[in-house]
Amino acid sequence: MVATDAHRLSFASMVASETAKDFTQIIPRKTVATLISLTKKSPEELVYFTVYPAQVVIQVGSVEVISKVID
Repeated sequence: MVATDAHRLSFASMVASETAKDFTQIIPRKTVATLISLTKKSPEELVYFTVYPAQVVIQVGSVEVISKVID
């Protein structure tokens, strides 16, 4: 995962399952911060991404985050 705030560039990586598909979407910085917080609190939980044309749904354990996709 790569994130930027137009001044800095950040990179984070996770091990993906064999069934995971690559996708390229830009999501808001606040959503990335929330995802990082959730994965730190529950590092053993799997992270699921469901990508739609205008939004992305991220599920970590029982928590589901819905975010817009930036064009």
